[in-house]
Amino acid sequence: MPLNHDFNIASNQPPLSTHKKEQSICEDIVFKQLFQEHSEKLFQFLYLKFRSKEFAQEGMQEAFIALWRNCKKVSYSKSKNYIFTVGKNKVIDIIRQKNKHLSLTNEINIADDQTEEGLDTSNRNKQMEYILSQLPKASQEAFLMNRLQGLKYAEIARELNISVKAVEKRMTIALSIIREELQNLK
Repeated sequence: MPLNHDFNIASNQPPLSTHKKEQSICEDIVFKQLFQEHSEKLFQFLYLKFRSKEFAQEGMQEAFIALWRNCKKVSYSKSKNYIFTVGKNKVIDIIRQKNKHLSLTNEINIADDQTEEGLDTSNRNKQMEYILSQLPKASQEAFLMNRLQGLKYAEIARELNISVKAVEKRMTIALSIIREELQNLK
């Protein structure tokens, strides 16, 4: 009688290689199950941490989008930790971007406070677009990466394949021109 390689003779069990594999997150039904199981918990976690329904909702959505995009890289067993980590980091990024935008807006508002009665928002946006258009392309790129994307000088340097000193120089030029243009608005 030939040996049956499909079963372990001693235990009458199928070999380990045929045991049920870990579920793939890339399967629609598994992903939907994960969403149903963890979306509310993730939302509550983000809401308690950041006290904003808007941020919590956006962070939760972005976390599940990231999970779907990386479903082949993330194992089922690590999926919960993944979405909670990504969700928290996404909200932090959102807050960081909003703060950078507010910082830039505050610079304009300071100039507005020094001028007569200030300008309406669309006028401010047009003026900021104009000021940014006056920057040399290299300085404009570094400035926007820093202020709007929230990147640090070292991150900008890596992305542009330049030195940190070059980024500092570009930022110095950008801020100098912006200050000068804001003074001209008076």
